[in-house]
Amino acid sequence: MPEASCRSGQGHHVVSALGAWMVVALCSTLADTEASFELAEVLGAEPAEAAKFAAGLLAEPHPLVAAGAGMWVRQGFESPAIEQWWAGLPAP
Repeated sequence: MPEASCRSGQGHHVVSALGAWMVVALCSTLADTEASFELAEVLGAEPAEAAKFAAGLLAEPHPLVAAGAGMWVRQGFESPAIEQWWAGLPAP
């Protein structure tokens, strides 16, 4: 039997299309105007709407879908925009 074509490894990772979409959606509100147009195409929704939907999936998860998101910011790279974004995420 061939080995699995996808291995998540030991580090932090996204292992599903939904997980990848959620990460992009949650981060999309930090994008500038030009990137927002591209992200809307990729996400299939306006970034703010996609981020709200992803936050809803985390705040009230479907019983058959376990989901989570994490954020790490290197010290010295914090900004008011990131802190405002962080404050708008659903509670852990």
